[in-house]
Amino acid sequence: MEISTLLSMKDYGFAFVNISEPRTNETALRITVYGSDHDTSLLVAPNEPVTTIHIDFPSYITYSVTYDDYTLWDEDAVFQGESFRLYQQSSFMDSFIRSSCLEKTIIESMHHYGIHCIEHSIEVLSTSVPTIKVVPSITKE
Repeated sequence: MEISTLLSMKDYGFAFVNISEPRTNETALRITVYGSDHDTSLLVAPNEPVTTIHIDFPSYITYSVTYDDYTLWDEDAVFQGESFRLYQQSSFMDSFIRSSCLEKTIIESMHHYGIHCIEHSIEVLSTSVPTIKVVPSITKE
């Protein structure tokens, strides 16, 4: 699946499964989510068919996973997408830049990706575009 497909999905939700750092040549960070166009399949009915999606980043600068109850929405953010977002402007990126020692070339090539799940908000800063791998129609364990 192309990243543009995730960015254009309307009324499609995610449930956070896990995050790992495989540190292979292809993947430094893997985010696994369940996806469905029926939110109840993700939350209420654990045995409903859902799609497993691996979002693999070849490299990353930082990431954050926040439980939804503790998330403050960034009213000034500029982004494209719904549940999967690519930010052009965000408080998360601005705050990280202010508190880090990143070189200007890295800052200029850095992107902020957001995966907004039913109970979690995942933020990733990376200079690389993630690879999206889909395993369709599985039943949640």
